[in-house]
Amino acid sequence: MRGTLIESMAWMRDEKRVRAVLNRLRPRLAGTDHQIDAYFHTSSGRPKLRQGNIKNALTFY
Repeated sequence: MRGTLIESMAWMRDEKRVRAVLNRLRPRLAGTDHQIDAYFHTSSGRPKLRQGNIKNALTFY
């Protein structure tokens, strides 16, 4: 996979307006990935293991 993946989560008040702005960027469907997250509690943080069909990731919080 090439490029930079940017993910963001945010609360919004006007979903229709946000969708209209995003649709002007002409998005394309890259696919659907079924994901399962597992969280672990350790003395040094809270790692999350995400397992999916497209990619797997280990993230530290």
